[in-house]
Amino acid sequence: QVSKKKEGHYSQRTYLSTCQSAWHLMIAQSSFDIFIKHRLQAVETIINKQGVLK
Repeated sequence: QVSKKKEGHYSQRTYLSTCQSAWHLMIAQSSFDIFIKHRLQAVETIINKQGVLK
């Protein structure tokens, strides 16, 4: 009986930590996408300015 309860608690903890790491991955992914977009925009701006200068 005790082992069953312990097992349930363990699986719940595993589930929570899995959700947490998935959430962290999602956040990391979205911030990385934003970072890339900003980089691309900055590069485009530089190219456009150089194009105007030419």
